Amino acid sequence: MIDLTSFKDLQNVPVGEFFDKPTTLTPGQVEASANLWTSADGLTHIGVWECTPGHCQTKRG
Repeated sequence: MIDLTSFKDLQNVPVGEFFDKPTTLTPGQVEASANLWTSADGLTHIGVWECTPGHCQTKRG
């Protein structure tokens, strides 16, 4: 079971260093993220992601 208290103050979670966004369509767009939880099988991740304004391509499987 996930302990939801981990997610009570998401606006103050440090996301670390920003890097170039690989799917950007806007020059200079950057992103950063912090993983807060991963399922035991490694298939599900919950976290915080931030990106500067711009447009990007979406990945479709």
